[in-house]
Amino acid sequence: MRMEDSARTTLALRELLAWVQFNGGSAQLEFAHESCARKLVAKSTICGIVGGDTIFSIPTSCLLHPDSAKTDCVYGPAFTSLSAEPGVDDRIILTLFLALERERGVASKFAPYINALPAHVPVPLSWSDLELRHLEGTRLEHAVKQHRDALRQEIEVWTPLLLEHMRQNKSNSISAGAQALAERALNAEQISWARSCVWSRAFSLYLNQSKTIALVPLGDMLDHSPEARVEWLTDDAAGTAGTFSIRSHEAISAGGEVFNNYGQKGNDELLLGYAFVTEDNKADTFRCDLQGSSHSARECRTRNLLLGHYGVTLTHYLRVDDPLPESLLLAAKIFSSSPALVYRLCSEVPSGKTPEEALAIHMPLDDLCTSLRALRSLHLLITGELKRLNKSGTSVESGCIEDEQKGFAARMSSVYRKSQTRIANMTLTAISLRVKSLLSDLSASVERYSTSDSDELYWKERQAYISWVSERGIQNSAVEEVSIRNCFGFTDGLRVTSLIAEGSFIGRVPVDALLVASDVFRELCSKFGEDAEQAALAATLLQSTLVGREQDFAPFVNWIMCAPVTAAAFNSDVLTILQGTAVGQDALGLRAEYEKEFEIIKTAVCLRSDQTQLNLSSLYARVRTLVERYAIRLPQFEREHEIPLAGCLALAPFIGFFPKALEDIAANLVWTHIKMMIPPTCEGKWHLELKSLCEMDPGTLLIEPTDGVDEGTQLLEIGTESLCSLMRECGENNLPSTSMPLTAQKANCLKFTSCHSVVELLLEPADEDENLRRRKLALLRFMGVGDSHYLSMVPNPEILCVALLVCSAENEAEVETLRTAWLTAVETYPSFERQVEDTTEVLQANRTDLSSCGAVSSDDRNYPSAEGKKDSFVESEDMFKNSAQSHDASSGIHLCTFQLAAKTLQLNRGISKNIKKVARTMLRSMVQQLPIPSSNDADIEICIRLGTRLEREASLQRAVASLYAVRQREILEKNVEALVRRLASETMKKRKGRSILPS
Repeated sequence: MRMEDSARTTLALRELLAWVQFNGGSAQLEFAHESCARKLVAKSTICGIVGGDTIFSIPTSCLLHPDSAKTDCVYGPAFTSLSAEPGVDDRIILTLFLALERERGVASKFAPYINALPAHVPVPLSWSDLELRHLEGTRLEHAVKQHRDALRQEIEVWTPLLLEHMRQNKSNSISAGAQALAERALNAEQISWARSCVWSRAFSLYLNQSKTIALVPLGDMLDHSPEARVEWLTDDAAGTAGTFSIRSHEAISAGGEVFNNYGQKGNDELLLGYAFVTEDNKADTFRCDLQGSSHSARECRTRNLLLGHYGVTLTHYLRVDDPLPESLLLAAKIFSSSPALVYRLCSEVPSGKTPEEALAIHMPLDDLCTSLRALRSLHLLITGELKRLNKSGTSVESGCIEDEQKGFAARMSSVYRKSQTRIANMTLTAISLRVKSLLSDLSASVERYSTSDSDELYWKERQAYISWVSERGIQNSAVEEVSIRNCFGFTDGLRVTSLIAEGSFIGRVPVDALLVASDVFRELCSKFGEDAEQAALAATLLQSTLVGREQDFAPFVNWIMCAPVTAAAFNSDVLTILQGTAVGQDALGLRAEYEKEFEIIKTAVCLRSDQTQLNLSSLYARVRTLVERYAIRLPQFEREHEIPLAGCLALAPFIGFFPKALEDIAANLVWTHIKMMIPPTCEGKWHLELKSLCEMDPGTLLIEPTDGVDEGTQLLEIGTESLCSLMRECGENNLPSTSMPLTAQKANCLKFTSCHSVVELLLEPADEDENLRRRKLALLRFMGVGDSHYLSMVPNPEILCVALLVCSAENEAEVETLRTAWLTAVETYPSFERQVEDTTEVLQANRTDLSSCGAVSSDDRNYPSAEGKKDSFVESEDMFKNSAQSHDASSGIHLCTFQLAAKTLQLNRGISKNIKKVARTMLRSMVQQLPIPSSNDADIEICIRLGTRLEREASLQRAVASLYAVRQREILEKNVEALVRRLASETMKKRKGRSILPS
């Protein structure tokens, strides 16, 4: 600051202090005799007595607030008219009035105060585009853009409107001079300055028993300290001269700086509003907004409704003292839930239970898969935010910043960015600790029913594979590759042998030991769309299998071909057992796709003389499922070096058996260049490295988790061995006896069954009238029912009945009747308390996505044309508009609509009985398609233990398929029984003459 500017500022501050005292104010303050002339210190010792010691007071008549503008003798009527405009708030009024008062100069009542205000307020709003680059990648970047948009609105909208009100005011006409002064004052530069002053200095207080904002001369010169113990008081009782005062509740020695306390504000709020930040700010927060990028728009909407239903929000603020709040974990779990779990969560909160207690019932603590998915999503979210913070933080070179003000922007942004980075890193540390704990739980649960030993059937292949791994220079650190086995099969993974620190490498593979798709198959499979890479890699694996010992990857290929398969590669006779289930339909659909792929690639595969095309087709299905399970996406490489395989899909020995469910939370893949290595043939090569993201204790098993995964998903995505292990888990005696027949263990599986056994149904209208079908689909989604249903051992078939009720409507009039009944249920159902205040908002959300409309039946998953979907969307628009018109917005729509849909069924008693009969008949027909429980379970177990490898695998597949189909049958029978009981109960109530709801 130049000498003359400093002298001018000192004089203005002294005049301000004199002006406050002249108007009846008092202050135990004075400006420090330093170069920092705005620093206020105590003139004498402040005792901080009981009740507080007044350090400053000023008459309320000396405050600038919106009422000052509205009561101004010249511009008051115009400001009063402007304040009545929609969108105009107190800050806008005060900003424009301050700009006018500044232009008035010495004629203004507040001239001494305005002269003492800084000519430039260095808040980010006033920063140049170059300075704002320091905020790139932070949430302040977006906040500043919003402030700039608001400033532009004040300049381009509210200022012309205020001037127009001045010209149109006939009762109190403004002179030409006053009009000219207003037009000079209300320019972009003045309004920007006034807005910065208001946002950085205004107090929030009560005047005339109403909350408002005000500029407090001299009082707003006090700097902020979060430790200051001060109190603001307003005494403006009727008939008295109002006074605003600040009291201190702590002792301050003479000459000591006096602070105000703006409240617990983080650095983002301090920088945006007050143009400063503090080091190690305890109130600093890191905003975390959950996103559902992996879900469709409709799925995200359902999960958003669930969050509200259970009292959880999408936005969370992380702090140093709580970097991973339980509310964030809970919200992440809901967002990471499987469709079956979401269906279970979409139920009524039981009577007498809080939402938190109800959620604990529906989402058990031992659901490791959901917990790991939630932590993985949070880890990826926070890591992405950190990358943006770090990348943007280095994008502006310090050399391009020369003058003092630009240096200020860089310093403030640096402190803010560091505080955000600190909290984010603490959150990642907390996530790592949670992952470590869950991995311990996973290891304990696996060891309850599994062993890790060698199997003579795979001994030859394993020994050849181990030798090949050593020859290729594949390394590991404190881990070993294991096969977790039981009497049914095995799953591959890794076991930690000694303590692994966070950031240590777990294993590394030379780039030439990675199996990737050949160029021939990559080109041949390019027409397969999103499945092209997987098909090309599967064809390469098939080719390698047929060539046998003649190629370099033979030991690795032979070993991976020993791995158990998922349902899509089951033998044809086994798929016949499953064809009455949703899993069987999915598996048959995948098998058909694999056969189409094989028809194209078989001409390029070298056929051996002893292989028939039928055998090759089954073999291709096997390698295709193995690629689905074990293939990894090689990381991209961002440096100047180029790695040809970067970004490709590959099969990797050793580290390739690291489970996908643990990627990005327990470990991740990176490229590393090794200069010196044994064997020497690996020196100077790029290696794919598996790097630990958390500390791991000895004995930790890194395998695919299955706790919390329904049986169907296990069959389709994980494989037979994990399903059998879980299905055989005992309730009290965790390790089942190997001599115990399977039938004797069924009673011990009830707890597991209720949580993870579901029957999936896809139920949609099949009307030939396209318009009627679309209206039914729109109503199903509007009611929150949808087309997918998940029945479990805890029967709740009411929602299925509602879907049948809608699908069985014979004409559009019946559909309209059902829609009206549902809205009636919304308005009359008393047990729901949480409701959306704005119905229109919810209706608008439901309009956005009907792209998942399906076709006809429970298991036939054919989809209509794109044109049909577009028309359906237009049709549903009309329905939603009609619903919005017929429903009173004040009554609201409950976030969880499943139970309201069931209430619709109760409101239509006349037809509910018939619908339940239809549901019963449908479920019984599905039961008849499933096998009857067999009495020779013990014989099946013997077949699994004996025989050749192929015979044992075939027996394993049949046993698993039979058990799964029997479990599906049991679930369906349970729900049929529930429908019979409820129908009998309703009949009994009628006979007793009890009142029922009208139809």
